[in-house]
Amino acid sequence: SIAFKGMLLARGITPTTKWSEVAKTCGSDPKWTACETVGERKQALAEYQTKRAVEVREERRQEILRAKEQFRKLLAEQLSDVISTRAKEDGAGGGSSAPN
Repeated sequence: SIAFKGMLLARGITPTTKWSEVAKTCGSDPKWTACETVGERKQALAEYQTKRAVEVREERRQEILRAKEQFRKLLAEQLSDVISTRAKEDGAGGGSSAPN
């Protein structure tokens, strides 16, 4: 069953791939016979797809978290640049910028 699931991963079988497509894609692979019966293959596929769906969701969640963190860093850098630029401008102006 481990060999069969490894074959599914190596062949790029997704959590939503239908059984008929799996059979077409993987039927000629020697690891196809790691599970002896069609029932065992379908059970192993179901287990693989359930586990893989969880992994894909977690990968996407991690990508979103990384993107948010990069965005926060970019905002912080830009804010720091704006504050620094304004401080220089206020210092070079020689007085209050408030109108009288």
